[in-house]
Parts: sequence; structure tokens; C-alpha cells
Amino acid sequence: MFAYCVNNPSNYIESRGARPVGIGLQIDLTAGGVTAGAEVVIYFDEQVCDGSGLVIAGYTYSGAEFSAEDMFSIQSLIDSTVTIFSSQGDTNMDAMLFLMKAAMEGANLSGAVFYIDGNDDFCSMEDYSGSFTTICGTVKFNIYQAGAYFSFSDTCKVIGIRVGICTPNAQIIPLNGSISVTEYSKPVEFARI
Repeated sequence: MFAYCVNNPSNYIESRGARPVGIGLQIDLTAGGVTAGAEVVIYFDEQVCDGSGLVIAGYTYSGAEFSAEDMFSIQSLIDSTVTIFSSQGDTNMDAMLFLMKAAMEGANLSGAVFYIDGNDDFCSMEDYSGSFTTICGTVKFNIYQAGAYFSFSDTCKVIGIRVGICTPNAQIIPLNGSISVTEYSKPVEFARI
């Protein structure tokens, strides 16, 4: 039953085992396939906090996102571009307005709460920075959205729930899935409690 720890869970641990290291709040803006945001993390893991209780740190991130909804937007972009450049009139102004609209189509602003599980390599606040891959599922109603996500890096896994608003457009699908790759900044320590 405890083969992963040589049948002795009191004295051995799984070498890549996860342990809870922190919780956090996130604000995220996604538009035109680009995502960016900021997070505040409260660390409670003794190793990460150097035995000092709680540590509060901030991070920023940016990256690229591709969603099922983007497939509809790409087709819309191609169709509208062909229409603009085949019509009469001031095509430069039409093209600029269209590109601005396309960049904001499907834009959303969301807030999230999340939980971080660190592996054995998660030793400090800096181990939360770097590259993350995120898989998200979202349910949309009118301009409102709610969803859950799973993120992972070399040192941790993150599970979160989010709520937000999105720009109304004709291509909104009620159930959406997305994947993103983001790069997190080095932490800024706010406080030790």
C-alpha cells in the first residue's frame, strides 16, 4: 500500500511529493491572445518562510493564450479583412478600426483565488517565478464568466477558481477551454508576519 515510501510513511516521503505552500489572489486581463496580470501570494510553508510565520509576496506575469473561442475570432478576422480590403472607401481607417475591434474581441478581466502545492524543489519565493502552463475551463453567461484552472511549472502545481467579465461579441460560446503559457517575474516581498 505504501510502496512509494518503502512501506514506511513515518520515515520516508515520496521524492517528488507535493506539499501546500501558499494561497493567493490574482487579477488577469486577456485580449487578442495576450494575457497579463498580477498576483499576491501568502506563503505559510515553513521552508519558504524561513521559519518566520507568513510571507506575503507579489508577482506579475504575461504570456500568450489560445482558446476554443479564438478559432471563431480567427475566422471572423479573415472574413472581415477580405471584406474591408475589397470594398470602396477609406480602407486605412476601416482597417485600423477593425484591428482595434479584433484585438478587444473576447477580452476579459477576471479575478481568482488559488492554492499552491510545491514539490521538493520549491524552497523559496523565487521558485514561483518562471514559466507556467495553464489549462482553464470557463462557463460564460452574457458578459459574465466563471471557471476553474490548473497551472503547473517545474516546482509547483496551482489550482484556482476565477470569476470575471468579458466584452460582448457575436462569437461568445457558453463553454470555453483555453491553454496559456506565461512567464512570472521575480517576487516582491511585501511583508513577513
